[in-house]
Amino acid sequence: TGGVITTAVGQLHNNVIAGAVNLGKLDLPPSVQLDSATSIVAGGAPNGVEISATAATAVHLIDTTPFEVTGAISITSGGDIHINAKSISASLTLDSGGAIAMNDLTSVSSETSLVASTTIHLNKLASNTGTITAHGTEFHAPALATNSTALTVTATAVDLSGLATNNASITINTATSLDLAALTSNTVIIDAPAVITFSAAKLSATGTSTIDVADGAAITLLNLTATNTLADFAGLAGLTL
Repeated sequence: TGGVITTAVGQLHNNVIAGAVNLGKLDLPPSVQLDSATSIVAGGAPNGVEISATAATAVHLIDTTPFEVTGAISITSGGDIHINAKSISASLTLDSGGAIAMNDLTSVSSETSLVASTTIHLNKLASNTGTITAHGTEFHAPALATNSTALTVTATAVDLSGLATNNASITINTATSLDLAALTSNTVIIDAPAVITFSAAKLSATGTSTIDVADGAAITLLNLTATNTLADFAGLAGLTL
């Protein structure tokens, strides 16, 4: 803010700057390396971007309106990452020393890796047709209605409350409770090895899929017509239909 950065075409590289970098609503070039900056604010990266900002407490790419991304995004930040992209057509890799928030993103269609030291919020994500791997203290995707490719989440709290249709493997690590309140169709495996309280109150379990949770778990379903749906049926602590 208030200074001049000289760098090459297509780059924003300067590891001397040790303060805040605020570019207002300007879009970023394809390559950004500001490893001494304490924060980065810019308008967006519609063509994709690779950012290294290891000392930054925050990287915010917030355009005037939510923007589409046609290239890959890869960001390493010492702190929070907030982006108001509404779609991305290539890979998404975020490594955050704080929280991740992409609350305008409506769909994922390519490989996505999200690593946060705290929470991950994808509050408008409606469909997953790429592969999502997420690791944080909490994972929130309450609007995710359809999951069509692998989803792997490691978090102590997981919100997939809007998931209605699951057609690909879901793996939930660490969390001990999982409530899939809207789920009516599951054709593959839901693997949640630490979950001791599992609820899918609208799901009819027919044996065409598998729910694998911790031994001694309590499970709630709409109905159960094939016990082989439940991998741990013999060791259940309770079954509510």
